[in-house]
Amino acid sequence: MPLAARGPCPARSVRIDKAIGAVLILRQARRPRLPPFHREESELIKRLLRFIVVSAFTVSAVSALSAAPKIQFEQELVDFGKVSVGKPITVSFAFTNVGDSDLEILKISSGCGCTKAEANQTRVAPGQSSTIEAIFNSTGFNGRIHKSISISTNDPARPTLGLSISGEVESLARFRPERLNFGSMKVNTTKTHLLQVIPIDPSTFEITKVTVQGTHLAVPSFRKIVGESGDFWELSVVVSAGSNPTRVMESVNVLTNAGEKVKLNTTVYGNVVQ
Repeated sequence: MPLAARGPCPARSVRIDKAIGAVLILRQARRPRLPPFHREESELIKRLLRFIVVSAFTVSAVSALSAAPKIQFEQELVDFGKVSVGKPITVSFAFTNVGDSDLEILKISSGCGCTKAEANQTRVAPGQSSTIEAIFNSTGFNGRIHKSISISTNDPARPTLGLSISGEVESLARFRPERLNFGSMKVNTTKTHLLQVIPIDPSTFEITKVTVQGTHLAVPSFRKIVGESGDFWELSVVVSAGSNPTRVMESVNVLTNAGEKVKLNTTVYGNVVQ
């Protein structure tokens, strides 16, 4: 009989079936079947590991969200002591970022044009320090002063805080009387008053010019007088009432050898009546 007409070989087919069966048995042998209580323990461990991973992620996220800057100044009020009028005063406010994220100085403003302030750094890393420098111009001030500076930051606990500068400005001289009250004057009359300027240090003080602010005043002359109790300056202040009844409040401005920026001024006031 030709080979092509032969059917499948029964012996060969049996051998293939046995080989497949052996492979299946081997695979089952490599994958041990856990008893029920072991399967429950394995599932519990998986759940525990999943809980630990999720908890760690949550803690990390919360920590990142709670990180914040914190500004801490060495002092928030600086007293510069005494200074002569006209001299600028520089004050430094040192601070540290004691938080755990970058601190930002967003805005700095002062209560008046006589005080200017700025930050040396507007962004300060955690643990780092910097300063805010303030300059106070004492021109035109006399006596005790108190100036404020407002700071805006990204510190959630202190988004806005205040710094203060205080001290005493000593005038170069004082007026006698401190303010000149000419009382009541009738319209169309003129009256002359003497105003004294008494310097703190007569040896270095000198009047260079006198001006007035207002329409009723004039200072035609001033002179230095050597007195037994000390030298002083005398100003002749002329008040012209004018033709209309009114309340007068005007000023006399004295310039000295300390410079144009240093002015002494006093008020002259009274009433013009019929």
